[in-house]
Amino acid sequence: MPPLHPEEEARLRALHDTGLLDTPPEQVFERIAEFTAKMFHVPTALISLVDQDRQWFKACVGLDVRETPRDIAFCAYAILRPEVLVVSDPENDPRFAANPLVVGPPHIRFYAGAPLVTSTGYPIGTLCLIDYQHRDDFGSKEAESLAGLAGFAMELIETRRLHGFIDPVTRLPGRPILAEYFQAFAQGRGGEGGAVELLTIDICSPEQMNEIMRLFGPANADLLVKTASERVKSVMPEGAVLCHVSPIRFTILCPPGPEFDTGKLRDDLLMAFDTPVVAEGNVPVPLRRHVGIARYPDDAADIAGLIQASVAAISDARDQNADWALYDRQKHFAGRRAFDLLIDLRAALAAPQGQLFLVYQPKVTLESGLCTGVEALIRWRHPKLGLVSPADFIPIAEGSALMKPLTEWVLTQAIADSAEWREQGIDLIVAVNVSVENLQDKGFSGFIAGLLGSYDRAPIQIEVTESALMSDPDEVHAALTAVRALGVRVAIDDFGTGHSSLAYLKAFPADILKIDQVFISRLNKDPRDQTIVRATIDLARSLGYRVIAEGVENAETLALLSAWGCHAAQGYFIARPMEQAALLEWILERQRIPVLVSENRKPA
Repeated sequence: MPPLHPEEEARLRALHDTGLLDTPPEQVFERIAEFTAKMFHVPTALISLVDQDRQWFKACVGLDVRETPRDIAFCAYAILRPEVLVVSDPENDPRFAANPLVVGPPHIRFYAGAPLVTSTGYPIGTLCLIDYQHRDDFGSKEAESLAGLAGFAMELIETRRLHGFIDPVTRLPGRPILAEYFQAFAQGRGGEGGAVELLTIDICSPEQMNEIMRLFGPANADLLVKTASERVKSVMPEGAVLCHVSPIRFTILCPPGPEFDTGKLRDDLLMAFDTPVVAEGNVPVPLRRHVGIARYPDDAADIAGLIQASVAAISDARDQNADWALYDRQKHFAGRRAFDLLIDLRAALAAPQGQLFLVYQPKVTLESGLCTGVEALIRWRHPKLGLVSPADFIPIAEGSALMKPLTEWVLTQAIADSAEWREQGIDLIVAVNVSVENLQDKGFSGFIAGLLGSYDRAPIQIEVTESALMSDPDEVHAALTAVRALGVRVAIDDFGTGHSSLAYLKAFPADILKIDQVFISRLNKDPRDQTIVRATIDLARSLGYRVIAEGVENAETLALLSAWGCHAAQGYFIARPMEQAALLEWILERQRIPVLVSENRKPA
């Protein structure tokens, strides 16, 4: 029997205040559950609300029931902790070993649940994953992604809950009245074309409010919010409308007209919270407030969009450690596009029609001029957008749980291509950039070993950036050591652009050092780059590394690199990245390229 939450009564009130229990399914919540299930490759994902005697599912993928008893609910344990609860082996977990959902249908073998926490700090349920097979691939990155999705779901729940006309604590108008005033102000703009401006102030962060609730209790938290509302009222200009739209959030809507100085209002709002509010026991509580400003019609077409824009500005202010920010339309359009691309990229990984494909950039050995290797680079042909630049989708993947499967896809395809070329009598070492998520995966070397076994040990090289090396040095060192034991060469990529340190060259198990193109692109013109590159080549060679130069764009640069003893090079002067058929044609037509070899070239 799971224990109760320490503040169970207040938690239940918060749950019932959402008004979600026993409501019909809604597409927006069902889509969150569907996306979550697909993102984490599980058969079941739920938005679960933990009531007094039951857990009830607002959204359900993979189960044909809408509720289960609370005393057998995994989620009843997940709401007792702020972090994600991961149960990787329920059969051997004393909390769940005798659970009927484990010993009987549906035979749960894996569970992960992120609590849905209200802005006042109460966990009302979870966004959870269930699998019926054991899983050992759910790490901190996946937990972070699940928690982020839970936060998004909770924000949506609270946004939908805020339908009351008058807030019971502050007695200020709520969102519906704000919408009515907005309509009146927008229609009253007439021919003047002035802006309707919305200033939104978060009196503190959700985290600080959670801490206030924990320290002082709900009643005192309400008192602090009411005190904060009085401070906002004290700086209100006549004609503007003040509303309370969430527990920590107030909005001030200003009609168009020269009499409204929103810059002064903003400053007055911030100054109103320069002194702490006072809690029970005469305890001063400084509130970390932020203001976001958005304008109609420039930033949004309706009140919902205007609120979203001002809240996005608050997020920017927090990110920039600033007190306030204006809405940046271009930035947040890019953010929306990034989210859409992330969803489409997940679909592309599973798409049978081959949206993702590889191109290969040749590398030549400078002593012989022969092409002995290529670097595999992923490309995406989006069904609607056409070719999407890697600069657009790789950073998005790196910030999500998709980077690991994306890298595994590239490795699998690259090794398969390499094996195919070898059958045609073309031996090329294929280099693949590997993400830090793969290196932190304890099964990574086993994955590589499986690929090598499947494709008769086709030659492969992995490239690791300096930032990846330092993200988790011990785990990365162990992963690289295990991979090298399989006969796979390891290259330190983009050397010189990250946290460059001679310690890397000494400590990490690697065979190759790649000098970043930032030092190569102007090598024939910049004496300082020449000094850096020549010294790097000498140092790397003396430590036993092979050296590859990236970004070679002219014959003079190639000649300098050859004279200084650089082992190999790649760049547009040699060849641009190309698809597999074009690569094979290039190799067959041009077995070697002319390299301006110096008489003083160092031996390889």
